[in-house]
Amino acid sequence: MSRTIELLAELSSLNVDSSEIAAQLAQTLDESVVVRLRDQLNQLSNSLNQQAEASDRTFVSIAEVDSHQRSESGNLEVSLSHFGEKAVNPAQIRLDRVLSQNKFSDRYNLGKEVARGGVGVINQAFETRLRRDLVIKRLISQSEVSDYVLAKFVEEAQITAQLEHPNIVPVHDIGVTEAGDLYFSMKYVDGDSLKRVLKRLRAADPTTLEAYPRIRMLSIFQGVCRALAFAHSKGVIHRDIKPANVMLGEFGETLLLDWGVAKVLGEKASEEEQLVSTSRTQTTDETQMGLVTGTPAYMAPEQAAGRIDRLNQKTDIFALGALLYELLTYRSPFRKASQRETLRAVIVDEPPPFDSWSEVSPVSDKLAQICLRCLRKRPRDRYDSVNEILADLLQYLEGVEEVDRRRRRSQENLQLGLKAVREFEAVDAKLRAAKASLTEGVWETPTFAPLEHRRRIWTASAQCAALNVQVEKKFTESVNRLAEAVSLDESNDDAANELARLYWTKLKQSEQGNDPAEKMFFRDAVKRFDRGLFRERLKGEGRLVVQSAPMDALVSVQQVVEMDLRLTPSPPLDIGKTPILNHVLREGRWLVTLSKPGYADANFPITIRRGETTEIESELVKEAAVYEHFLYVPAGACTVGGDPVCASAQASQVRNLDAFQIARYPVTCAEYLAFLNAIDAEDPRAAQLRVPRMSRRGGFLWQRDAQRRFVLPTSDSRGFGWEPHYPVVGISFEDANAFCEWFGNATQRRIRLPSEFEWEKSARGSDERAFPWG
Repeated sequence: MSRTIELLAELSSLNVDSSEIAAQLAQTLDESVVVRLRDQLNQLSNSLNQQAEASDRTFVSIAEVDSHQRSESGNLEVSLSHFGEKAVNPAQIRLDRVLSQNKFSDRYNLGKEVARGGVGVINQAFETRLRRDLVIKRLISQSEVSDYVLAKFVEEAQITAQLEHPNIVPVHDIGVTEAGDLYFSMKYVDGDSLKRVLKRLRAADPTTLEAYPRIRMLSIFQGVCRALAFAHSKGVIHRDIKPANVMLGEFGETLLLDWGVAKVLGEKASEEEQLVSTSRTQTTDETQMGLVTGTPAYMAPEQAAGRIDRLNQKTDIFALGALLYELLTYRSPFRKASQRETLRAVIVDEPPPFDSWSEVSPVSDKLAQICLRCLRKRPRDRYDSVNEILADLLQYLEGVEEVDRRRRRSQENLQLGLKAVREFEAVDAKLRAAKASLTEGVWETPTFAPLEHRRRIWTASAQCAALNVQVEKKFTESVNRLAEAVSLDESNDDAANELARLYWTKLKQSEQGNDPAEKMFFRDAVKRFDRGLFRERLKGEGRLVVQSAPMDALVSVQQVVEMDLRLTPSPPLDIGKTPILNHVLREGRWLVTLSKPGYADANFPITIRRGETTEIESELVKEAAVYEHFLYVPAGACTVGGDPVCASAQASQVRNLDAFQIARYPVTCAEYLAFLNAIDAEDPRAAQLRVPRMSRRGGFLWQRDAQRRFVLPTSDSRGFGWEPHYPVVGISFEDANAFCEWFGNATQRRIRLPSEFEWEKSARGSDERAFPWG
């Protein structure tokens, strides 16, 4: 069985007389329509004949092929005939046959309606010849429209067809349906209109906001600009640029649609360009002065005023400015409640400032300048060409690209900096552990310990020194990386805050070291890089928490300042009763006193540090339980060692001590003299051994009187005078313990010498002040 496949594409043989085409159309169309289309068809035919004569295209026709003509592989054998050659086409397709098989209904299957206007309608369609989707725009009710409308429809097709550009939808065909409706077909773009996208952006749709960041909106604007730049080079202005006429394809296409009100100016952009030509003269427009054509919210002032004689490329540039404004703010700059108000705003008003739209991202100065220059009321103040807009926009985008590059490098440095910070923290933890071990060893090793014991201390000290070098190297590396990240991108808050945190660590260490210059340097560094993380802590305030057992103890605070080289407390200020939670105090030294009727006052010298919370927990004791002339020292932590003004001080430690009582004053000469005379009555030899002296072997400083009792000399051989209230000196540890035993028995109290740490806490307090006797 054989079949014949004929290619109807021989419609390319358009070197026939247009009157024959009209005769064929007259068989199916109303005569009045044919008359009105005759001129347009004549001009189209002449134009296409000229193009055909200059073309060397090759057209393929498929002849009838019988089954015996198939190759062994089963493929059809195809014979080719070239346009212009004298070889006879095997199909011998005649023009009347082509026309009879070229009906609109045969070629196109109409789909759903896309849009409809007063005289036109747009449908999706399927072209059966090339089997592709496209769009059909038809002029309906042709017998009722004016010659002007009919001519404008043809002109739209001609203009769009000649503006072959990636950002302008291509026109494929023009013709007349069986019903007499003039139509032309265009490429089908599967996508969304910019108008609908902007509507979703105004509604803050999260998916749309993510899909259309500002950089993509500017890319869309570039596509519209390129389409207009090409049209202007061909002598065409669009006159109706608006979001509804911008189609966004699903693969990133940007197409400028609807050239129905476009105007051919006939002005070349350059000598090399070829102008668009149409079958309609432009003189008709000149008779319509005062007619406003376009969309009010996007018109230039001269267009809104109906000054058709003043329309040119700068008219489109104004509309581009209105479009750019809406792309940046999601709102039209001049749209009002009515068309009259909108037209007045276009002519008179300035667009609202960009910063009046708080819900959108800030608009850079460069973008604002580009947009506002397009929107100048006087045409001479606008850009001279769309290419100038593109150049400025490219300059801006190159700056954005540089910003993006710097941000990428900033993020890279941030990651390297965070890695260095982790390494710094790991080494710093080792250093702190080594220092703690060294401190413990120093405290536990006597000054005259064996060499091997002291060698362990020296080894630990050398290890701390080596770790300290590593810590400083890692700290410097971390700071350099993070500082580079911030210098590349000032908005990199993560890098800035991490850098501030590093400097905060150093600030805390410098505060413990009591170095004013170092503290000032690191405090300023924290302030410089902090993005809010340390704002509260930099205020120089800390918090105090006080709890007691029993509760309801009155808490008073006194700030302690140095006056005339003495620590002097300010007048007390009651802050409430326990429990006290998160009471704010300025950084510095404070004296906190807890008092409750029937209980001894508990005093806590403390240091309030910036951004830190100091907690006090005190168990109050009955007033009767405190010995006369003794002071109650409540339990709690204190810092021992590390006195910055004591050259021989060991490394500082924090010790938690139990509560104890300590005498308000040192043991006086009068009290020790009573001790000597008391034991002398029982054992004179033992008493003699306890007399204050210059050394263990002798050099007694006190002598007996005529009654053989010990007395205070008015002066000794060295000229030193003794007074009863002076602290006793010249006694040994054993002498002090013997005195405590005697005094305890005499007063029925438990008396002992204070430990080293108890003595230091009593003398220094718990606020790390200088040790007065150390």
